[in-house]
Amino acid sequence: MNCVVDSDCGYTGFLGGEFCSQGGDEILKKYQNSSCFNSGTADSFCQITTNDRVIQDCDDGNLCNGQEQCIGGKCQA
Repeated sequence: MNCVVDSDCGYTGFLGGEFCSQGGDEILKKYQNSSCFNSGTADSFCQITTNDRVIQDCDDGNLCNGQEQCIGGKCQA
């Protein structure tokens, strides 16, 4: 048996620091999701996925006070 609950597979949540999208209009952060499948059985296994999630949209004037670029993980004029 490899896992019974998702937490047996590791951490679920944000990882590392913030960074800018390639277009420079969003601030992103890595998010890891750890899941247990077929829990509590001999066929149980863990799946860990990591993806980029938008933390802040730098095109939204309400969030970035009208500043237009994302530089070093922060909205910049």
